Amino acid sequence: MKIVDRRPFYLKRASRNVLSMIFYPLRVFLSVLYYSFYLLQEIFVRRAARRRVFRKGEGRRKSKECTVISVGNIEVGGTGKTPISVLLSEELMKNGHRVVVVTRGYRRKGRLDRTVVIPAKGDELKDRCSSAEFSVLEAKSDLSEVIETAGDEAAIYVCRSIPIIVGKDKARSIDLAKRLFAASRIIMDDGFQHLRAHRDIDILLLDHRRPFGNGLLLPAGTLREPPFAAERADVIVFTRSSSNTVPEGASRYVKGKPCFFSKHVPLGLMDRNGDVFPLDHLKNKAVTIFSGLARNESFEEMMAQIGAVIGSSFRFSDHYNYSAQDVEKILKTSGRTIVVTTEKDIGKVTDIFPGDVELYALRIGIEVERLNELIELLS
Repeated sequence: MKIVDRRPFYLKRASRNVLSMIFYPLRVFLSVLYYSFYLLQEIFVRRAARRRVFRKGEGRRKSKECTVISVGNIEVGGTGKTPISVLLSEELMKNGHRVVVVTRGYRRKGRLDRTVVIPAKGDELKDRCSSAEFSVLEAKSDLSEVIETAGDEAAIYVCRSIPIIVGKDKARSIDLAKRLFAASRIIMDDGFQHLRAHRDIDILLLDHRRPFGNGLLLPAGTLREPPFAAERADVIVFTRSSSNTVPEGASRYVKGKPCFFSKHVPLGLMDRNGDVFPLDHLKNKAVTIFSGLARNESFEEMMAQIGAVIGSSFRFSDHYNYSAQDVEKILKTSGRTIVVTTEKDIGKVTDIFPGDVELYALRIGIEVERLNELIELLS
C-alpha cells in the first residue's frame, strides 16, 4: 500500500519528517509552558468556575425530566466520541427515551454564532415561536448542505435519524434541546472540557492501546489535559480494546470507576446516493482510499480488515475540507479505480468527484462489552 500523506508537517511522525524533528524541542518547550498555565488555570479559574456553577444550582443537578450525558476525551480526536455517542443515542432511543445530541460543529462553514437545529425525519419541534434564536435545517437536506451548515460530524447523526443541535454554546444548546424536543436524555458530544455546561454523567473515552498518548500536552503530544484530569470522569470507556483489562498506565487515574471496553467495527458501505452495501462488496477488489481523521491509520486497518486490496491511501488532517485539486490528485494516482472514504468525508466530495467514479463510504460503529450494563447506568 502506497501512503500519500497530505497533512501539515507538524502532524506527521517526527521519525519520518526532518522539519518535525527540528521543531520538536520547541514543541516540548511549549507543552511544558502549556502545562504550567493549565495548573494555574486549574487552581484559580476552573475550580472557581465550578464553585459558581454549583452555587447557581447548575452543576451535577439531578433532574427527573432530563439527564445530560457528556461524552468526551482528553486527547485531540481519534478516540471515537461520535461512534460512541451514536451507539448510546440509538440504544437509549430503543429504551423509549427522547434523545438529542448537542455538539459544537467543528469547522463548519456557516455562521459560527448561529445555533442550528436538525430534527430527525418526522419530528415536530415543541416551540417554534423563538426561532429567531436558531435556524432549522430539515433532516432531508442534502448532506453537503448539512456539512457546510453544521459540520461533518452532524451528517453522521442525520444519516442515523438522531436529532442534533449544533452551536458553540453547549449550555444554550442543552436548554434548546429541552424546550424544542422535550428531551429525556441529552448527549453532549465532546463535552468533557466544556465545564460551563451542566451534566449529570461524565463519560471519558481512553484509547486502550495508549490511554494518554505520549504523555505530553499539546503541541508536543496529543493531550488536551494532563492524565490526572481523568479523575473527573464518572464512567470510563476504553476504545480499540484488545482485552478487558485496564492498561497499567491508566489504573491509578480510573480506580474505583465503572470501566467498559469497546472496539471499532465496520458496519457496511454506503455510496454517494445513500444506498447501503454489505462489506463483502469490496472483498478482493482494488481500491484507493482517503480520509481526513485524527488517526487515518485506523481507517486503513479497517479497510484491510474487510478484505479490500488497497493500492494507495491519502491521509488528510482531521475535518479537512477537500478541493477539486485534491480530488484530481486522488484520481490521478488511483487510475479511476474504486474510491473509498469515511462516512463524515463522503458528503464533502460527492459534488466534486466525477459521476462515473465508484465512490463509497465505510460506515464504522462501536461494540461495547457489557453494553446493557452501561445503558442501565444511563437510564
